[in-house]
Amino acid sequence: MMNACTIFFKLIFSFLSVLFFTLFTATTFSYGFTLYSAVIGVAGGALFSMLVFASDIVFKRVSLKQMNVLTLGLLFGYLLGQSITLILTAVIDLAALTVWPETIALTKAGIFLFCVYFGITFTAKASEEIHASIPFIKFKPSAQRKKDYILDFTALCDTRLIDLAAAGLLDNHLILPRFILKKSMKKPNLNKIRQMSKPGARWK
Repeated sequence: MMNACTIFFKLIFSFLSVLFFTLFTATTFSYGFTLYSAVIGVAGGALFSMLVFASDIVFKRVSLKQMNVLTLGLLFGYLLGQSITLILTAVIDLAALTVWPETIALTKAGIFLFCVYFGITFTAKASEEIHASIPFIKFKPSAQRKKDYILDFTALCDTRLIDLAAAGLLDNHLILPRFILKKSMKKPNLNKIRQMSKPGARWK
């Protein structure tokens, strides 16, 4: 369910859309502001608002991080494409090459599409290392990397490791292979192994 704030924003947006389309039809049509132009403006604004609200449902799962990645990718792609097209235009002018305008336009369009695609792709891959310039917004890693530690028999004999495990600092980080456990059970320090196997240790 929508809260009151969302409903208020949608009402304001609908009002602005209707007002904009009504003013547009009144100033564009040759007969000026009439009932016909007002009806067309109101209908156009309402239809535009419904299309925007429908797109909001479609893109409901898009997060702010994904929007920032897309925006930065488009910006980087545009700047890269603009740089390449400027260099290409300068080379053609200096070489006095005769190139059809259609060929130049098609080449520029291909360059921009190529740069925009790779700009978005590279930005998405490096999103964990990019900090947005918007205050209080920071890209967070998509998954927390957990480091596990595999224990051997000599580590089990160290009482300091047992104290760390008992304190909970190594919970869900310790891996005790089964063959080492079987080997340790044959040793005289059985009580120490049993203590080690309780807090935060995983069997593997």
